[in-house]
Amino acid sequence: MCPPNFIACPVIRLDMSAVVGGDSKENLQDLIMDRLGIVAERYQVSLHGVNCANAFSRLIRDVHKASGKKAVLLLDEYDAPVINIVGREKRAYDKNLVMDTRSVMQDFYTQIKVEEKHLKLAFITGVTKFSRTGVFSKLNNLLDISLDSDFSAFMGCTHEELMTYFAPFISATALELGISEEELVNKLKEYYDGFSFDGINEVYNHFSILSFFKTRKFGNFWMESGSNTVIRKFLRDKALTVDQFKGQEINYRQARAPGEIDATSPEGFLYQSGYLTLRATESGAYLLDYPNSEVREAISTLFMENFTSNWGAIGKSGRELGEKLASGDIAGMVRACSEINWTF
Repeated sequence: MCPPNFIACPVIRLDMSAVVGGDSKENLQDLIMDRLGIVAERYQVSLHGVNCANAFSRLIRDVHKASGKKAVLLLDEYDAPVINIVGREKRAYDKNLVMDTRSVMQDFYTQIKVEEKHLKLAFITGVTKFSRTGVFSKLNNLLDISLDSDFSAFMGCTHEELMTYFAPFISATALELGISEEELVNKLKEYYDGFSFDGINEVYNHFSILSFFKTRKFGNFWMESGSNTVIRKFLRDKALTVDQFKGQEINYRQARAPGEIDATSPEGFLYQSGYLTLRATESGAYLLDYPNSEVREAISTLFMENFTSNWGAIGKSGRELGEKLASGDIAGMVRACSEINWTF
């Protein structure tokens, strides 16, 4: 039952993570049209247009007309089509396709401004912060709340929310694991808290918290929450170490606009992708840090996987070394190393 004075609005929800794999502008257009078709079917309006941008524009108007109410647009992972191409292996990376994809997405997203009188609200999420020269160059009426303290606890679960809404689960899980509630909460904080969007307020990864209480095990759910292909490729292509960005200082401008995903600095890339978060300083700058043990373990695993992926090229002993290294078998590593003919 809706609360008093609550006005239900039609919702146009587009998950752009489903718009990946396109190998041409035409293919990309078809993939987007498929997503628009799902929304059109839901509101029983016709989908038509000479391209996906035109069809999107008409869809917004028709949903408004059919329902009599302005629509709410929820656009999730807006940058997925571009990231999908940027994250490909070098042999499959196509700069022209990146430019074509950006062109299509720019025209598509411009319709949000064109049809703003038919929209009550538009809420857009994504991994990266493209600059105004990117896909949002013509969509200049957006309010960026990425570093706004008023919204810093909007995405995630605060400690107060954890203690309030998960109290029964905390009690039951602590009893099952044979530890005190205080010990369990401290461990949850160490593993899954620490994400900050203003450098001050911190939130838990809600997916990890929910996954923990479902499994009652401290697993690395971050690795399971999405594809790590882009991050793995990025780490492999750069000469990076796990700790080199921890404690690095960046200013407000750098945090607000890290740059294009395929041209930004390594710290900007890892910050945008959620592997690094912000810690405020008294000077007004920010320090980069890993949010928690879960994320640090995840990125360490990616480093290790890249490091060990080619051991087989030096023979059976090399493959064995990779296996022992991955499993943490120190004695096995020493034995495998002694059997390798190291030539430099």
